[in-house]
Amino acid sequence: MGTACKDLHLYYMEKSNARKPNKATDILGEHDGKPFLGPTNYIVVDFKDLFDLYRLQAVDTSLLKCYSLLSWQWCQKHAPEVAFLDPQVVTITNLQNDRQGMVNYIYDTLWSRRDKEYIMCAYNQYAHLILLFITPKWSTCHYLNSRIDKNAYDWTPIQLAIDEVWAQYV
Repeated sequence: MGTACKDLHLYYMEKSNARKPNKATDILGEHDGKPFLGPTNYIVVDFKDLFDLYRLQAVDTSLLKCYSLLSWQWCQKHAPEVAFLDPQVVTITNLQNDRQGMVNYIYDTLWSRRDKEYIMCAYNQYAHLILLFITPKWSTCHYLNSRIDKNAYDWTPIQLAIDEVWAQYV
């Protein structure tokens, strides 16, 4: 484990100590909307999600968003042709509960980031991740599956949503 991970682990162990009067349960962060095409936004990382990450059991969307923000910062300097979708917006839950809102968000991002070569998003499908790799110039989306067993998860719902976005965009 790296130094930063050890420091983070010590921080959340100290803050979540049950014997302390002001026990914390999460870390709150803030970012401007620039990376994900939106207003100022907050990220809440629950200590339980950090614990799951340390045990390599799960990756919550708030942690994916933190990683996407870090990747966006790196891309600003080294690969400015890459943009990102907000992994807290592009989820299976939003696809089921607010499909049109998610489709509109992806469309708005495609339109406003049309000068970019690539748009990426870590799509959280319950306990499984699929990297969406969108190439606006070619009107294509590649689905990079993190499981060797391709039949373990069905990404047809997100594929249909992306197809709906292309129908509006092209």
